[in-house]
Amino acid sequence: MSPGTGSPTPRDPSGPVRRPKGPSDASADLPVAPRALLGWLATLALGALAGPVLGEYEFHGWFPPLAGVLTPLLLGEVCVAAAKGRSVISGAVTVVASAGGLLLAGWFSSSRGLDPFPAMAWLAAAIAVVVGWLRAGPWPGRRRRSA
Repeated sequence: MSPGTGSPTPRDPSGPVRRPKGPSDASADLPVAPRALLGWLATLALGALAGPVLGEYEFHGWFPPLAGVLTPLLLGEVCVAAAKGRSVISGAVTVVASAGGLLLAGWFSSSRGLDPFPAMAWLAAAIAVVVGWLRAGPWPGRRRRSA
């Protein structure tokens, strides 16, 4: 230390150690990782976009069960990849986005309420709830290893 100034001299190694702030320091105080939050928002946005796209097709035959399986698999993959793992919130977001998107597609398929709502849309949404939770929700009995 320089006498009387309180600042370390260039040769004095006992001065304050400065750590460079990285991206991990900026989000340390947040309750949720920003990456996970963006993944959940992207999943909800894609689910809302799936409604008008899938609603262009008639809800007959194999289309509703197939859409009920493939939609939550796609949305669950986006959610799990962005959040870097399965969780209760990721499962719930995937279920809401996929089932909501399929019910919205059923509404679009019914000419926006002018025709009767297709019953197969309810089947597609029920399948989406199960598949979405299995894809993005937590698996019982599996524990994360602490490194």
